[in-house]
Amino acid sequence: MYIRRQAEDVLAMYAQVFKIVLVTGARQVGKSTLLRHVFPDVPLITFDADTDRHGVRTDPDYFLDNHKPPLILDEVQYVPELLSALKRRVDKSDAKGQYFLTGSQNLSMLKTVSESMAGRVGIFDLLPMSYQELTNDLLLEGGKQRRDSWISVYLQDPTQLIERFEGVNRRYTVAEAIWRGGMPELLKVQDNFVGRFFAGYVRSYLERDVRVHAEPHSLKAYRDFIAVMARLTAQEVNYSKMGKHLEVTRTTAKSWLAFLEQSFLWHEISAYGGNAEKRISQGRKGHFADTGLACALQFI
Repeated sequence: MYIRRQAEDVLAMYAQVFKIVLVTGARQVGKSTLLRHVFPDVPLITFDADTDRHGVRTDPDYFLDNHKPPLILDEVQYVPELLSALKRRVDKSDAKGQYFLTGSQNLSMLKTVSESMAGRVGIFDLLPMSYQELTNDLLLEGGKQRRDSWISVYLQDPTQLIERFEGVNRRYTVAEAIWRGGMPELLKVQDNFVGRFFAGYVRSYLERDVRVHAEPHSLKAYRDFIAVMARLTAQEVNYSKMGKHLEVTRTTAKSWLAFLEQSFLWHEISAYGGNAEKRISQGRKGHFADTGLACALQFI
């Protein structure tokens, strides 16, 4: 079962503007599924951290010689050697939408892509599913399905919001949707398995991402850190407060939070206000990207 994502049209536009499109986001938010749906005729190749089945790390140019564009390259953070070869390849053609990349981490990979492929790559961040996507809410007008968001309808005419926004095949209440979160895989499981899903998700994140790319004192210490951040979600970012909770230095707390953000599990939002200078200077608020993960980390 595929549920249409609000990002589909925007992603298609990226392919018409850029030679390379990089779709980033946390693990299991549906990056490769979205690409397969929007570009069903484009072949997909997935890379792995442990094996190099396609010989990309050894000879990336040979790999590209044998796999012509357009092409979807999944989890490119495992083959950084491919990036420079892609740059050389796309410089030979003005065609748009030659390569579609996905990545679950934006560490050095995203920095390299941004610096070496400026003007050639469009970077698209995919978030977990929204409440509208999860509940399959449709805007009905004249009996036809619309894909407008409730915000656009409200801005057009606030008095018509209730009449024009009608839930169809509603799956969850707002509270249930917050508790389950927006990971597409959870649409397939019963409520009593949600906790097990997130337990496996956190374990995979610690062992495949944190162990390799971060340098916390221990995996347990970092797990305690993200549990604390789950309790602090939607609050103003305060590194000293984080460090006090965990008995680590402010510098360590800042470093760990940076990695959590680089893993697309944490986002910071500027202060709200009418004054542009205050929005920049005042404290930012941090949010877990997925409410279900934040709930699971609090043992809710």
